Amino acid sequence: GGRVCLAAAGEVLARRGDVTLLAVGPEEPEKADQVPPAELAAAGLGDRFRYLGNRDDIVDLYGARDLVVLSSFLEGVPRTIMEASAMGIAVVGSSIRGTREAIVDGETGLLVPAGDAPAFARAMLDLLGDDERRRRLGRAGRELAERRFDQRTVWQRIDEAYAEVTSLRGS
Repeated sequence: GGRVCLAAAGEVLARRGDVTLLAVGPEEPEKADQVPPAELAAAGLGDRFRYLGNRDDIVDLYGARDLVVLSSFLEGVPRTIMEASAMGIAVVGSSIRGTREAIVDGETGLLVPAGDAPAFARAMLDLLGDDERRRRLGRAGRELAERRFDQRTVWQRIDEAYAEVTSLRGS
């Protein structure tokens, strides 16, 4: 994830002078793909790439974004994608389990092969260069989030699953 995102960021910034990229999340030195802050600084991306660390004001940050990217190699429940979609923001994510369930490729966002930095850069550049498509994906992502990820819907599905298991045990 982190190195893929850094490589894609370099490509995007080289081609688009009007873009600022924000990286958000905790430092996790135990992860093999973690990019240490010193390496980020040495990457030479300048002040248009900012590592903000772990934040508790993520909703405010979503409000300032045109696009959200998640380049993970492993993701259980991609909360970042679900939250961004709920905010109506277009998303790009790795085509991995979890993220594939949160993004309908080409309809609510774009799925990219995990680890493919040039593909991430292309997807980001495509959406940054097409405001209408980006807005359309964001709207469709919000509709998907309301249908699939709304807390009330999730709890209702859990209740239904428990009721089904209980009825099967009773028979």
